[in-house]
Amino acid sequence: MITDTPPEKEEALGDNQQGTKGINTLPEISFHAIIGGERPQTLRVLGRLKNKDLIVLIDGGNTHNFIDQTVVSRFGLPVVREKKLQVIMANQERIECMGQCPGLMLTIQGIPVTIDYYILLVAACQVVLGVQWLETLGLIELDYKALTMSFKLGGAKHTLHGVRRTVGIFNIEALDDRECTNLWGT
Repeated sequence: MITDTPPEKEEALGDNQQGTKGINTLPEISFHAIIGGERPQTLRVLGRLKNKDLIVLIDGGNTHNFIDQTVVSRFGLPVVREKKLQVIMANQERIECMGQCPGLMLTIQGIPVTIDYYILLVAACQVVLGVQWLETLGLIELDYKALTMSFKLGGAKHTLHGVRRTVGIFNIEALDDRECTNLWGT
């Protein structure tokens, strides 16, 4: 398990608790989110960011939402460098998140998800949605055998369908020159 502690100069938890009203512990990221092994308590779904596919891990073992720093760089996402978390891994090594991507919108199977993501080197997962997002959904019904997750949002019932890990499905596409130009506004 990887736990997170705020930098010593910041007040205990401060903004780190934003969006996690039901959580009274320090922020955590599951070991699964880092190594990417199969685990029945998680769900991998296809998402889209700027018209490109990516893999989203939905895992209640994480208190916050994380995005891989490679994805942030590749897509040229805006970063608030002042919003940092210090992560303590199981071996007690400390790693600092590189900042936060606030209000980032991605789409998961037609459902827009706009939420804050902390930037972390999450080698196995491009995006990790944790309790910070899950608690906004209310009652959730999970079927790990069928790899489905159902919930109501805006009065409508939605069901996300997970994907099984297969060769090639976890590759992110590179942006072409035109797309990069549009990101930077030049």
